[in-house]
Amino acid sequence: MCNKKQSNRFYSREIVDFIVKCGIKHICISPGSRNTPLTESFINHKKIKCFSIFDERASCFYALGLAKTSSSPVAVLTTSGTAIANLFPAIIEAKLSSIPLLILTADRPACLVKTGESQTINQNNLYGEYVNEMINVEFQKESINSILSKLSKAISQLYSSNNKSAGPVHINFRIDEPLYDNLGKKLTKHPKYKKPSIKLSSKIKLGTFKKPLIVCGPLSLSCKTKYISELSRRINAPIIADILSQMRNNKNSLCFYEYYIDKVNPDIIIRFGDKPTSKKLNQFLNNHKKNSYLINESLKENDDCPNIIIQKFEKIKTKIGLKGPEDSLWTNKITNYDRKVSKIISLAISSHNTQANLIRQLIPKFNNKDHVFIGNSTLIRVFDQFSGLFKPSLKLLGNHVTRGIDGLVSTALGMSYININKKNFLFIGDLSLFYDANGFHILRNKGINLTIIVINNKGGQIFSQLPYAKKNITKFKEYWTTPPSTSIKKLSELFKLKYYKMQTIQLVKDMNKISNYNGVKIIEVSINHLSDMKFLEQVKKKINKDLHLQK
Repeated sequence: MCNKKQSNRFYSREIVDFIVKCGIKHICISPGSRNTPLTESFINHKKIKCFSIFDERASCFYALGLAKTSSSPVAVLTTSGTAIANLFPAIIEAKLSSIPLLILTADRPACLVKTGESQTINQNNLYGEYVNEMINVEFQKESINSILSKLSKAISQLYSSNNKSAGPVHINFRIDEPLYDNLGKKLTKHPKYKKPSIKLSSKIKLGTFKKPLIVCGPLSLSCKTKYISELSRRINAPIIADILSQMRNNKNSLCFYEYYIDKVNPDIIIRFGDKPTSKKLNQFLNNHKKNSYLINESLKENDDCPNIIIQKFEKIKTKIGLKGPEDSLWTNKITNYDRKVSKIISLAISSHNTQANLIRQLIPKFNNKDHVFIGNSTLIRVFDQFSGLFKPSLKLLGNHVTRGIDGLVSTALGMSYININKKNFLFIGDLSLFYDANGFHILRNKGINLTIIVINNKGGQIFSQLPYAKKNITKFKEYWTTPPSTSIKKLSELFKLKYYKMQTIQLVKDMNKISNYNGVKIIEVSINHLSDMKFLEQVKKKINKDLHLQK
């Protein structure tokens, strides 16, 4: 004990009450001893939904899924020690994609750090630049009013401002023993909490251009994309729409740019959202950086665009002076490229057992307001290049910034909880599925419906598509593609999940029926990665030939 004076349960109750008043509606709690007074206060509060998740990494990714889908901040609570290190991967993804997570970690008193005390590490600033704010709270040294005042300032950093993008905030609570002590009387008054305001850019006049281009990268589900469509029509600018842009439900959006973007030479680029999925499109943006303008509703930290305009999308028409060509010749030229590529892909795709064929056939089967979470590596690239346009209200999400394979199951489960009354889908590779298998323990929290389509192509075949794969590297399979030896069926049995193994033609026929069942369903589809690679090479060669003749 280090100079223990204050009641942990009293402080915890007041802190939790204040956090809830700040708008936090969901919290993911991992078990531990040091966080006992905070855990007790959260689970006894009637206005916050608590989830018990013993794996801290899965817990934080689940919170990420909740926050992405609800467009609201979500809290995570852990005990002390290495438990808090397991949150780091999801925190990085949240920071770089501007997702607000309130990270609450219990800790030993400062006097016990570096003394050899059990489960005690230096938790101060552990997450470094990947949180918007970090504060330490010491129950035994600070008054409750002082603590709540600190919390108010820290929690405001969850949200966007002119100085920072939205993102995670870390609050580290140093709690001394006895952990479960007297509760004490409740406070009658808490300090007022106010979200930060954002100063928008003043009216900007960009001028008149002959070849304007709009590029939409990944956008949040709450983004008002109709104003982007209005801008496109007003200035006669084609829209390049990333798979996660929420813009592929627009009939004027272009989806097959991967195969012709190097033929496009705009005189101005208007960007929305994060950097796109396509490496080729990002190289194109780098080559046109000087004449690119990124319009965002708050500061964009994780982007190197030299011209960032902070403006509400609904005010684009009145606040940004921009004119395009009076005719549609420029738009028609690029649209013709897109239609030509789409036709070539449609003719070539049906004769191959590939991921592209599977995805192309499943896209029309989704219903309005379905939510689809896309895994990383080859899957997100195949979706981006081959899926085409969607139904009006189909929503697509992914952990698109860091592109890791960790936490994909957990994030998709978080998405599914928020979208509980609609259908939810996860497309994931076999390696990614096993990597986050602990996420299925989240299903102890009832009420999640999710259909998981597992593309079993025997490991991380993204590496097989990279240039060095043809260099006959020793033990390439063992150290790069690393195919799992575990059975997907046995994993399903372990967690008592409905399991199906199907070919593409059967899945296309039965997917809607299977997705109507309650709970989590796993559908395994085997894809030969050599067929995948052969198809990609053939399509690319055909497109290059036909577009060359079209000049």
